[in-house]
Amino acid sequence: MSMAFTSNLNMPWPLPAAATVLKKIVCLPNLLLLAAVLKGMVTLRNVVLFVLSVQICLAVAEPTIAAGGFVTPSVEVATAKPFLTLNTTQFGPRIEAASVDKFGNIFATDFVGGGQSSRSALGQIANASSKIAQKEFFEDAIATFNGLRFLPSARASRRALAADTTNNRVLQIEQSTASAQPTSRVFCTDPSMVEPNDLTVAYKAGRIYISGQNYTATTLVGDGNLWMCPAPASFFNAQGSRITKPVKAVRLGVFGRTNGIEVSPDEKTLYLSEAFNKDWAVVSNKIWQFTIDPKSGLVSNKKLFVDFQQLDGSGAVDADGMRTDVHGNLFITRNGNGQVLKFSPQGKLLLRINLTSIVAATNLEFGGPFGKSLVIVGQCNDGSPFGEGKGCADVWRGNRAPGHAFHTLKYIPLSY
Repeated sequence: MSMAFTSNLNMPWPLPAAATVLKKIVCLPNLLLLAAVLKGMVTLRNVVLFVLSVQICLAVAEPTIAAGGFVTPSVEVATAKPFLTLNTTQFGPRIEAASVDKFGNIFATDFVGGGQSSRSALGQIANASSKIAQKEFFEDAIATFNGLRFLPSARASRRALAADTTNNRVLQIEQSTASAQPTSRVFCTDPSMVEPNDLTVAYKAGRIYISGQNYTATTLVGDGNLWMCPAPASFFNAQGSRITKPVKAVRLGVFGRTNGIEVSPDEKTLYLSEAFNKDWAVVSNKIWQFTIDPKSGLVSNKKLFVDFQQLDGSGAVDADGMRTDVHGNLFITRNGNGQVLKFSPQGKLLLRINLTSIVAATNLEFGGPFGKSLVIVGQCNDGSPFGEGKGCADVWRGNRAPGHAFHTLKYIPLSY
């Protein structure tokens, strides 16, 4: 197993003094030039050098002390705005699986309307104008939905795939028009699946990849899986040929708890989160990246993309849902510290997005008219115990590029 290249900005500085020394070295010329100016050596050269030196000093990252005494150079920080709040939400605390259709509408699991949380219903959060638009999309009384992805579809129809953790299956959901009652059938299943958690779609190749986790006191390898469900490529184009019988699910590997999963826009790389517990305490969270074979869909060349303990001491905070934008930047929800992190395809931490109304972020997706509104979902930050209370959503509109799923579904013709 080889290690992936990581930027120095992603590596922890074990002592705060290291960051302080670097800053002093870079900023020292400022003090010397200022002393020269104050002594009467006011020359154009000194003034220009002083201004440039100040800019260089300001460009040095101010160190941030994280949990466990880790010090990492800071990155850009943004704050998401409340979208669905305690007073407006119709979703339960297990809200998950944010997903976008070709119109830019955002959906999620655990729609409760005026009822109780059951995780058997999928609902719409926002419309194509990025306005709140809550209504039920689909319900299966025996299912526990945790993952959702939409597929290319013709005209006003919708097609989606939903991971059902209770019944070890992925359902295909079809809706002929926006007002029609959706129907479903089993897309793929295997009795040995470990509670399908989330899924991602390789649209061009005609495959889906599925994570899963068995949450136990002490995690063992095998408590998490990685699965692939291949289908005829025509199933993934806009015309959408139907699957009349479930396709064969192929297990690609066993891991600790696997959760967040995403395919890069070029479909060459698969990202997968893996976590471990010890005596009910979360002790490790990492993101792995794999090379996808374009012909078989099998994965290989496992590399470390990020180790959160090494990054900032947050190995005890689960990495949950993941999504990419069209440039391949990876957005990761941290389920427990109210943040979303943005990484470059090379593994460089680019941005921290602080959440306003969410304490346990579970998933996220880009939607809206241009696919640039990032909607993040999770348990509301109201002091309720984990798994209780209500589900909220925040929105961040600072990304310059649209989401990969939105762009593929709306603009790229998929015909085979």
